[in-house]
Amino acid sequence: MRDSVSGPGVEPFDAASWMSSGGTLYVISSGEVATSTALFRAVVEKLHRDCVYAGTFTHYHRIPNPVLFALDEVTQTAQVPLDQWLATSAGSGIQVCYVVHTPAQLRARYGTALADAIWALTGTKIVLGGNSDEQMGSEISRLCGQVPAGENMRPAVPEAYIRQLPESRALVIAMNRSPLAVKVRPVWRRINFRLGLNPAPFVISVRPVLPDLAIPDLSEVLEEHAA
Repeated sequence: MRDSVSGPGVEPFDAASWMSSGGTLYVISSGEVATSTALFRAVVEKLHRDCVYAGTFTHYHRIPNPVLFALDEVTQTAQVPLDQWLATSAGSGIQVCYVVHTPAQLRARYGTALADAIWALTGTKIVLGGNSDEQMGSEISRLCGQVPAGENMRPAVPEAYIRQLPESRALVIAMNRSPLAVKVRPVWRRINFRLGLNPAPFVISVRPVLPDLAIPDLSEVLEEHAA
């Protein structure tokens, strides 16, 4: 593990070049009990920090071509500061997408207070079917609000509907918009992917900010003018 991050031939990571080239970096961990957990977290956090820093040197003072942090099984790999990232990353041009099976995993990993903050700061929630977390179903149903049903009101999205979502459907709750059930199709089932017709990624080069202009010393000229 030490040799993989130090020693001869190891080159420093250049976030600006990596972002401008539209590259992809895969960081894979076997789980939270692995001996590499601390290194895994250090690498991911350094990547995030370097991307934010490199973005400040562009004309936009943020990353022009957004970087996606796709954190699968985030509670099982490394305890990255999700609450901080979700609150600030969008302003730096970083999109954070994380996957958990249930919010209870967040509470077990981060504690109740931070888990509640992470859940609230998640701007877009995508819920798949088959989840039997009663607390999550009740909270999602309340978030979706109510609709008139004759003289009474009923939940716009009942708890049973959330659990019984078909395999190819998902419930999307995005910011202040109405809840929406959408069809989901894994990428390997898409015809474009099967035929190799996916479009090439659109790349915006990262342009450095112009250096500060040197200010000439005008003291002698001002003294002669005053004389």
